[in-house]
Amino acid sequence: SDQESAWGIRLDTLSLVDTRARMAFFVSDADSILDVRALDLGMSKLNLQPDTSISLARLDVLTRFHPPARADEVNLRLSMGLEGSRLDVDTLALTSERSRVSGSGQLDLDDLPSFAFAASDTAPEEHAEQHELTISAQPFTLTDVAAFVPGLNPSGQLRGRVDFIQSGEGTRVQADMAVPGGGSIEAALDWTEHPSGSALTLNLTLSEFDPDRLWLDDLAFSPISAAVRAELAGVTADSLSGRDRKSTRLNSSHQIISYAVF
Repeated sequence: SDQESAWGIRLDTLSLVDTRARMAFFVSDADSILDVRALDLGMSKLNLQPDTSISLARLDVLTRFHPPARADEVNLRLSMGLEGSRLDVDTLALTSERSRVSGSGQLDLDDLPSFAFAASDTAPEEHAEQHELTISAQPFTLTDVAAFVPGLNPSGQLRGRVDFIQSGEGTRVQADMAVPGGGSIEAALDWTEHPSGSALTLNLTLSEFDPDRLWLDDLAFSPISAAVRAELAGVTADSLSGRDRKSTRLNSSHQIISYAVF
């Protein structure tokens, strides 16, 4: 047949109550069993169409699980909805004896950087409404998710926040994180689109940052203090070009350090 088959998914209601599960990750050198003690999940009005458009009136997840090789629990709660391109996160929370992570806010997914904005005679549509999504970690201990991300240092911690800010001027992502015993990370990325293309500005500052506090590696890193600023512009991601400025100070001997500016 010359006609393409059309498909779509519509789910009016899905509910799981007090569900339990055990999952094995088959890690050879460690306990790899994830024990989900209770999972409550509610979903309403999921609509997925062939043109990739998706809407989800409501998704609510509440669960507690035991990370591999630990007896204590991690609690996860998520309440969100997706209507058109608007993502509404009412509650995002991950808590345990070691972690306190929370988040909430709104984002317009259509306004996220596309990295492929084509030049045109018409400027991109500006939106007067501002959207913000904030995630805060006070702290976030990596052992709570190390089973899902190979290479993380289970004893590592992060304290700080990440903000996603959208306005008529563009999108800004900024992060201010402290690594207990391992320095700090400050980063800001600004993305704007205009009739002639797109522009990206990145500012990154590392202060006494010790990578070994966050991930396991055979290399022994020294604390790094560095400042990087990159200003790039172009019609598409393939044509982005610009300049960067960087300065680095290592507190002790270090074998390798490198930069990549795209």
